[in-house]
Amino acid sequence: MRRRFTILSLLVCIIAALALVSYGVYASLQQTFSVSNTIGFVASQDVYVALDCSISGSVQSNLTTPPSEYSSLEEYWNDIGVKHQVTFTEDMRGQNQNLSANPWIVRESLNFINGTTEIVYTIKVYNYSYKDLKVSFSSYVNDSQYIENEYSEPIIIDGYAQGEEASFKEVVLKTKVKDPAKGFKEEKNDFTLLFEVI
Repeated sequence: MRRRFTILSLLVCIIAALALVSYGVYASLQQTFSVSNTIGFVASQDVYVALDCSISGSVQSNLTTPPSEYSSLEEYWNDIGVKHQVTFTEDMRGQNQNLSANPWIVRESLNFINGTTEIVYTIKVYNYSYKDLKVSFSSYVNDSQYIENEYSEPIIIDGYAQGEEASFKEVVLKTKVKDPAKGFKEEKNDFTLLFEVI
């Protein structure tokens, strides 16, 4: 009788341990991670640029069909800010392009695909300034308990020559989850790009 009780107790303990481990794995797989973004642009005088901005690695940027209220993925991405453009035309030259008045606002919190896939912000910068242009990150989130950012070193883009194609380069900011076991929602991930003629 005592032996049967010992075996039964051991089986109950094993089942309970397996249930706890399974719940822990399930809970970690069900974690959600999301960030909210406003990306600012600050430019010195005589800066003229076109920007082609995009986000990859988020649930929203990986959709294969648009949400029901949108006719295309492009329309959806442009509306929520997964894609953002700043244009330049020659009639803007001589005026302040005022990049700071046109921030890149992501209108929907971006969901990480999982705890190990990075969200990547890519900004392609076309230099229409007559001088070389330096592009760098002037601020970014570096004190969050949930996310960490890795960003491109400053880049130099050759100046624009009238009648030729504008030179361009890309800067990138990659955001990753610090601890995939800890979920979070709408963690602020704002950053600012600085444009300076040199």
